[in-house]
Amino acid sequence: MDTILFNSELVRIAEFQLNPDESQFSQQGFIAEPLIVFPKHPIWIQHEGRAAFVADTSKVNLYNKNQVYRRAAIDPDGDYCHSFHLNEEVLLQLGERNENHQRVFQFDHINCSRQAFIKQLQILTALQQPLTSMLEIEEQTINLFSLVLNQHRITKPIKIQSRQYNRHQALIESVKSTLQNNLRDNLSLQQIASKNHTSPFHLSRLFKQLCGMGLNQYRQQQKLRSACLLILNEVGLTEIAMQFGFASHSHFGASFKNYFGMTPSQFRRNRAII
Repeated sequence: MDTILFNSELVRIAEFQLNPDESQFSQQGFIAEPLIVFPKHPIWIQHEGRAAFVADTSKVNLYNKNQVYRRAAIDPDGDYCHSFHLNEEVLLQLGERNENHQRVFQFDHINCSRQAFIKQLQILTALQQPLTSMLEIEEQTINLFSLVLNQHRITKPIKIQSRQYNRHQALIESVKSTLQNNLRDNLSLQQIASKNHTSPFHLSRLFKQLCGMGLNQYRQQQKLRSACLLILNEVGLTEIAMQFGFASHSHFGASFKNYFGMTPSQFRRNRAII
């Protein structure tokens, strides 16, 4: 459940964990105030009146005040995420309110940029440092919200949600769940397509069209972002490389640097720099 990591007049940061075996897991959830949430374990989330989606490290989950939702497990360890709340007056100053001043967000999730992903990890790591000031955390959380809200502003709504589009989107979310369940396995395109009762060509074309990246690129992104969490938990780099199916320590290091612009060792050393 919720563990408050930081709480001030302007900012609240919490860690949330819930095992699928716990009774609350399958119960309807309720969010009382606007939140941005960064998933660490993949999970199915469905906001009331919306289609279910796979919430993973490629997404920022967006919750409006009084939001009702449900979850379903993908990872056997269940739901694990971090939430960030910003004082509503500050949110208003950031310009994120519609005309009736009720909804902060028009989407239930948006893409999580590399910059936002790293920023939230840096804030969480800084919270563990005894000399980190309240002012520093508040300023950096406002910066994090700015990153997310800028992405929210440029995200385009789907104008026509036809039955075909809905079927296609449901297929893509099912494929993401398949990949998350087998993230450390080297599944082929044919295997992924077979598990989701579609053709490799159709799946490859549709995934790129709707996600803006190929299946392999998505899988690589998820591996590297998941690896970040292990790096911060002091797991050995060779062990991480083996866990995620990289050919070697050097292959993992090169892939990490190509994606994040720094080596795993540099990331570990610089993790508290915000």
